[in-house]
Amino acid sequence: MAKRQESDIFDFGSLPVPHFGSGEVALILGVELWKLNRFLARYELKSSGQLGQGRGSRRVYNTEDIYRIATAMFLIRDGFAPKTVNSIMQQLEDEDFYGGHDDRGEFDEFGISLRRTDKGPEVRIFRASHPPEVGPETKTYYVVNLSTITRDVNRAIETRKGK
Repeated sequence: MAKRQESDIFDFGSLPVPHFGSGEVALILGVELWKLNRFLARYELKSSGQLGQGRGSRRVYNTEDIYRIATAMFLIRDGFAPKTVNSIMQQLEDEDFYGGHDDRGEFDEFGISLRRTDKGPEVRIFRASHPPEVGPETKTYYVVNLSTITRDVNRAIETRKGK
């Protein structure tokens, strides 16, 4: 058996990063392409990359971009104003869509909540296993587990791969 060189130990090669074109994203989200493009412009959501330059270049999206777009669409359907949706989207990090480990090392998903304040709605990220109470005494008026959105996107991506 050949002896491994030290440099081979850390050579993982390049990991595949899923990239989707605008048409694929529209199909995954179940909207027409022109509606997707209008939505992206209105809510200032962007793709992670672009193939080529100038007119006719192709925008490419990663999975987190699709999660972000789906979350914004979800919030709009729930009746939130564009300004509020923009504020929420600015505060979400890509990692928030995946969850993480708590202090005890247990995995938990994340969610977002909105809370009334004197300065307007305040966005908070919470662990899905410990959602905030909703009610007038807590000032929290909206709670959603982000995994409810990401699971739908993941299913749609898997369905598209099968075609």
